[in-house]
Amino acid sequence: MLLSSRTIKALVIVLLCVLLCVGFARAYRSGYHTGHALGQRELADYRASIESASASALADAFSRYAADAARAAATEHGYLQNRSTIDARTASLKERIDHVTKPTPKHTSESSTSAAGTPGAPAARCVFSREFVSVWNAAAGIDDGHHVAMPLGTDPAAADGTAASDGTADSGVSQADILDWFIDYAARARNTEEKLNALRAALAPRS
Repeated sequence: MLLSSRTIKALVIVLLCVLLCVGFARAYRSGYHTGHALGQRELADYRASIESASASALADAFSRYAADAARAAATEHGYLQNRSTIDARTASLKERIDHVTKPTPKHTSESSTSAAGTPGAPAARCVFSREFVSVWNAAAGIDDGHHVAMPLGTDPAAADGTAASDGTADSGVSQADILDWFIDYAARARNTEEKLNALRAALAPRS
């Protein structure tokens, strides 16, 4: 049976449509798989770069922490060494107080003779009044009742019967008391300075 030309044309059109659909389907599948593969590769590369950046940041942070810890340890070691040096020097100076505050026999003899006109008289001694002690403590920025203030002495030779309210009365503070107090005060000042130096070193920007 012969097909009419119109039927043939219709069949050709249908066949072309089928071929086009098949071609489009194949192109879509090929494009999808290609795009999916590229996307997976880019995602893997992105994840790898993130992991690498995270590892690098972690390594940098640990390096900075290690450097800061080492600097803090060095600062503390230096401070403790300086503190030990200060303590040793303070102890050494205190051992010299009795020697440097007592006159030699020659000077004692001369002082005794000049003070009383005859040998054997009591040697002259420094007298620090109560008002002197008060001014001393005020200059140091501490109150008389404070634990670091210069206390009134208990030297029996200082008892002169003067009322305690009299600022000119002998405080009983001796040269040894003055020197002992100042050695302690100077040691505290040097320790405070060392603490400040250590703090400045710890807070200084990293080079």
